[in-house]
Amino acid sequence: MPSRWVLCCGMGFLLPISMADLPPGEPNPEVKKFIRQLDAADPNDRDKAEQAILSRGSDVLDQLPRADDPSLSAEQKLRLGRLLPTLMEQRAKKSLEASRVIWGETSLPLQKVIERIQTETGNRLIDLRESLEQGSADVRLDPLRKETTFWEFLQLLEKQSGLITFPNQEGPAIGLAEGAKFVGPEVLAGPLRLRVNRVICRREFIGEGTLPELFFDISIDIEPRLRPLQFQIAADDLTVTDEAGNNVPSRGPDRQYLTLDEGATSLAVPLRFEAPARSVRKISRVAGTIELAIAAESMSFVFSEITQAKNVEQRRSNQQVILDRVDTEQPGLWGVHLIVSRDDIDPESYLQTELRNEAFLVSAQGGKTPAEGGMNTQDLGDGRTECEFIFVDLPGKIEDYKLEVTVPGRIVRGAIPFSFGEIELP
Repeated sequence: MPSRWVLCCGMGFLLPISMADLPPGEPNPEVKKFIRQLDAADPNDRDKAEQAILSRGSDVLDQLPRADDPSLSAEQKLRLGRLLPTLMEQRAKKSLEASRVIWGETSLPLQKVIERIQTETGNRLIDLRESLEQGSADVRLDPLRKETTFWEFLQLLEKQSGLITFPNQEGPAIGLAEGAKFVGPEVLAGPLRLRVNRVICRREFIGEGTLPELFFDISIDIEPRLRPLQFQIAADDLTVTDEAGNNVPSRGPDRQYLTLDEGATSLAVPLRFEAPARSVRKISRVAGTIELAIAAESMSFVFSEITQAKNVEQRRSNQQVILDRVDTEQPGLWGVHLIVSRDDIDPESYLQTELRNEAFLVSAQGGKTPAEGGMNTQDLGDGRTECEFIFVDLPGKIEDYKLEVTVPGRIVRGAIPFSFGEIELP
């Protein structure tokens, strides 16, 4: 989640603005009052309390109880069941904004720089210099007297320290080490950094299957804290203008659906257009929109007396979980069969395959055991997925456990515009 930070004078560290006025772990008394008021005798007071919590935005989430908290009344559970998904969706939308950084130091060991940036932004960086036998000199940076974004800070780091970034490190993370600086077109767009790595301009037929075309090899780097389910780029949203002001038509596809590899922070995107006239030597502008899809925080569904369950349904926000049955016939193997439904999936996007539902058996002592025997899934269409979770060699009887199912929250989509300036053609 992107954060805004304030310097705590005399303490030597930064705190999020939303937390700077509260002792660590201390709930806001006003929020506690509104939670109690959700169960007020007067319905108007309950409505006012619900709106008061909602008006505080997603920063209040960490001070709210779960909607299934046993200490809550039925009315409080009902209203929190409405509030929490909405606030989680707001927080997910905020996460699509660029992380912010304030830098007041002039010289620090690189590891200290990395720790500061990770604390402030949630983005993981790794010093690769030792593994590449490059030494470990301190990093000197001019102090910043105003907020800057994460990618702007890395631009400053590259410019003043001689280091460059290496995406797709384990973590996921971005690596830092000495190397040849990138010299091509680059733009920063919210949590994204886009670079034109290669341009190919074929203006004539070379042979069968090689039509004239203008080709851009674009890389999209994303802040490591974000794990998008999907990127989409629509040809209708792309604009390429040559130096004479003429539009260069796209050669498709109409829409690209792209996903990051597991643990990656960067992906390559090919953009294809019709070849411009021979007289054209420059492209004056390449612009478009990248659509990101992410899931809000996961929601939990708890089922008791699971051996007696048959088509037991729970619904929250846009998600429905049906506990279909539990199989215990095979010794040491318990199979839990679920149907998970949601109403925010575009069938053409194949997003269903990127959503990871999880199940745990919870003991009377509160210990959670995942389905170590694996999971089988089948897409039933219309946003429905059949899931079988297999639990292996758990102590006791299955009657001793509750079932907790976690389902990714509502899909949140954000459109991030980008625009490259002048690009020389080969």
